[in-house]
Amino acid sequence: MEEEKEKTEEKNPNVVEITLLEGLQMQLEEYKDLYLRASADYKNLKKQSEKKYASAFFSGQNSMVEVLLPFFDDFDRMIQNEIDYKGIEHVYKELGDILKANNIEVIEAQSGDIFDDTIHDAVMMVPTEDKELDNHVKMTLAKGYKHGEKIIRYATVAVYKYISE
Repeated sequence: MEEEKEKTEEKNPNVVEITLLEGLQMQLEEYKDLYLRASADYKNLKKQSEKKYASAFFSGQNSMVEVLLPFFDDFDRMIQNEIDYKGIEHVYKELGDILKANNIEVIEAQSGDIFDDTIHDAVMMVPTEDKELDNHVKMTLAKGYKHGEKIIRYATVAVYKYISE
């Protein structure tokens, strides 16, 4: 009987190859299934992450609005009771304190500072014949703000530009 098997294997050498091919096809199907599952898991994780991000962003916006609402109340009272400059100064100081408490720094640009494009946004060039003033801030049009190292808004400035005679 074993002799017949050996003769069959000798006569048909492809029997072993077909079995190997079938094994490889089964392994390929298994890998394909694993890939499809991993791909589906990744897509689901991505969707969940996007939903969590949107929810956190929305929650952060709501928190910021909640912090600002008392200031709107104060402004409403100031408008109803004529302008109260001490009240305005108080509200301005409180807003500044909130920015500081949230690690938001003011970027101040003083007249005479050297223009720095990493913190300044030059929106106007002012001609000057004084070479010493070239590329220096003439005036600040709007303060800048940064959160840690991230610039939220560049300080908007006018800059002197030397023009030879």
